[in-house]
Amino acid sequence: MISVGLVKFVDKIKIVQLRGTYEKLGLIKTHTLDSNRPQTEIISGIKRFLRENNIKTKYICLNIPRRQVLVNIIELPPLKRDLIAQALKYEIEEHIPYPMNEVYYDYQILGDEACLVNEKKTNVLLVAVRKEIIDPYLQLLSQAGLKPKFIDVDSFGIINLCLESFSNEFKQNTVLLITGDSEYSEISLFKNENLEFTKSLPSLVDDTVFLEEIKKIIDYFQTSTSGFKVD
Repeated sequence: MISVGLVKFVDKIKIVQLRGTYEKLGLIKTHTLDSNRPQTEIISGIKRFLRENNIKTKYICLNIPRRQVLVNIIELPPLKRDLIAQALKYEIEEHIPYPMNEVYYDYQILGDEACLVNEKKTNVLLVAVRKEIIDPYLQLLSQAGLKPKFIDVDSFGIINLCLESFSNEFKQNTVLLITGDSEYSEISLFKNENLEFTKSLPSLVDDTVFLEEIKKIIDYFQTSTSGFKVD
């Protein structure tokens, strides 16, 4: 199986071609386009890449920068899965500083579904992005004859790779994971493979400030949660 992905950076767009299955995926080829060029040139570049590599698929995986996305972990009362979407309707506007008709959003329930109603709370990962950010991507892909199979966040891709590659460590320990690029760093805290906390910081902040922020996060969880210790 051949898959194609498009990743947006600050000043460039990278197209990647992959082959294989989820368990064994290999990188075949990459191609970089200058995102500051006219849109017609970018569209022509995408079409040329697909044509020269004999790629017939009309679907592409779109990856957007973390800085363009709002991410929150919302705490809800212990609820069954079919009630969570309904409960979110009353909570979501408090966590998104834009009118609801101006954003796309999605959510993921964190933790083991079997334990949802037995825990003291239900954690939900909420991800939202303004339509004015996503719609130009969708228009670009449409004019190139492509449809997004899914839209992901760049830092989430790295997190998923770490969870897959070091699954035993994440299952057995409390892990602080720091990922990032030249613009932003993502601080994520996992306990027994479940995401407990995530925060984004500008990568250009002073090292001392960055380390102090990490220390605050660790201290907060170790003092507020019984038996919590970052391994």
